[in-house]
Amino acid sequence: MRIVEDFNNTEDFFNWYVPKIEEFVPNLKAYVLSDRHADIARQIPKISKEYVQFMFNRIREIINVPDNVKLVYDSGMYTWASTYNTMRKRLEIIVPPYAQYQIYYPPIIKAAIQHEMGHIINRDYTVATKGKDSNAVNICMDCRINANINRDWLSDLTNATYKFLYKKGFDIVPEHFYPQIGMPYNGKVHGWKQIYHFWKMHQKTLPPSEEPKTKKPDSKKIYEQPKVGDIVQISSGDNEGDLGMVLDVDENGKCDILPMTIAQVDAHFEGLSAGG
Repeated sequence: MRIVEDFNNTEDFFNWYVPKIEEFVPNLKAYVLSDRHADIARQIPKISKEYVQFMFNRIREIINVPDNVKLVYDSGMYTWASTYNTMRKRLEIIVPPYAQYQIYYPPIIKAAIQHEMGHIINRDYTVATKGKDSNAVNICMDCRINANINRDWLSDLTNATYKFLYKKGFDIVPEHFYPQIGMPYNGKVHGWKQIYHFWKMHQKTLPPSEEPKTKKPDSKKIYEQPKVGDIVQISSGDNEGDLGMVLDVDENGKCDILPMTIAQVDAHFEGLSAGG
């Protein structure tokens, strides 16, 4: 089942990993530089149920994942994520397709699970972002969580999931992010609300997010451009007419939408109204 032995250092891993991704995404560099993360993920090969289970076992061998947190493989997801599944009434960590290769460099898995467990422990999935910039809120939460993660591991995770060594820039950590929003940094880690307050007060442009990004509406259009996290009606394809959640918006305003049932939509909004 194993396709390669574990790597012992960052350089050797990425010398193997980036060409491996480029086998399936020949235009990887162009996609990375234009933040087309969803397009990259869609081209990564789907894996068998047996390999998915092998991958989950490897993840739990590398780092402890609580038994009440379910690992869920999503071949269409381009980032690690966490949520509370209201339909199944369980906590979930969403494992993206890149993980099938990332499991061979343990620091990446450690950083990913530590980050998502940070969201879960802080109950970020209960936070309602109505009236706020949801992208900014997510980044402020990330900054609070990343403060406690090994910086080298975090950098490896970011490169293995978003940058692929083709894009420069700093990770969302207090020592880099606070100065960008006019917030003093003295080694103390603040809650996301305090970080968000400074962001809003200084009205700074956020650095590129490692999470799905919102796109500003085109002022020439008469409709409001959907944002990541919005519930919309699907206008084309096999699910035309159904409802779904916006997962990504590319530079042309095209949305990547996750179809949802009416029950799932109702549960989603019930979860938002119950959040603090």
